[in-house]
Parts: sequence; structure tokens; C-alpha cells
Amino acid sequence: MGFFRLVLVLLPWLAVGRAAWAETMGPSSFAVSYDVELRGVHVAKLSRSLKLNPDGSYEFESFLQSEGVAALVHPVTEREISRGDWANGAPRPTRYEYEKQSGKRRRDTQVDFDWLGGKVLGKDGREAWQTK
Repeated sequence: MGFFRLVLVLLPWLAVGRAAWAETMGPSSFAVSYDVELRGVHVAKLSRSLKLNPDGSYEFESFLQSEGVAALVHPVTEREISRGDWANGAPRPTRYEYEKQSGKRRRDTQVDFDWLGGKVLGKDGREAWQTK
């Protein structure tokens, strides 16, 4: 019974310590790559990376590209990039970009975050928009 009391007492402190670490240290830069399979057949490659810069800015990128027979049948390339600053233990985006090429269809989206002005400016294809 004493062991469980000790765990109950220490658990909140461990959680607070972990949250404080995440707020001060933040995440680490990384780069990973995955082989994507559908029913055991290789269909695409997915890579993701997070780059943290000394000035507190970050860039997160995700890239997917169909490969092999899947690329012949349904070629797809998809890229997402988020840039911003790491503040108060969380990412604060300043720009987001999305591009997708699927066969002859193409989609481009850009979003800029104006935190001081309190608005978001975007462009989806040829259509521009903003929030207030």
C-alpha cells in the first residue's frame, strides 16, 4: 500500500517536471522517412522533418511521393511546409504552404499568419482570402 501512495504523490510532480522541461527545452530537430505500403505493396515514400534554428524559428516539412507501379497508375506528389517561431512551449506559425500534384490536377495553398494584426491571409490556387 505504501508504494501506491508514493506513486500517487510523485506522479503529479513528474508530470509538472515533464511539462516544465517541454516548455524550456522544446522538441528536437528530426528527420524521418517511411515506406508506405498498401496491402503489402510499396506505393510511396513519406518523409518528415523538423528543423529548429538558433533564433527560435522552425520549419516543419512533410513530403509524399508515389513510387513504383503506384506512380505509373496514379502519380502523386504532396508537400506541406510550416514555418514559424517556437514561443511559450508551442509552435506559432507564420507561413503554411501546401502543394499537391495528382496526375494533371494541381493544388497550391499558401497561408500567412499576421499575429500582430490579428488576421490570416491566404491564397488557394488563384483565389485570395483573409480573416479579420
